[in-house]
Amino acid sequence: MFPPVVYHLIATGQMSGNIEDGLIDIAEMYDAEVETSVRTLTALLEPVVLLVMGGVVAFIVLAILLPIFEINQAL
Repeated sequence: MFPPVVYHLIATGQMSGNIEDGLIDIAEMYDAEVETSVRTLTALLEPVVLLVMGGVVAFIVLAILLPIFEINQAL
């Protein structure tokens, strides 16, 4: 379930009698992993959100301008 490095850090901490340092190292490792995952996800989602927002703006502009153009052509 856990990577081998976690088991090794816990075993080393138990043998040395200082398991607290091993657990702190594990927590820091997982914090860094989560931070990296969040940065990656944010970097991937930014362009998608920008495209969606651009599509919404384009839809609103067309919804306003197309009826105006149709009225002008009818005159």
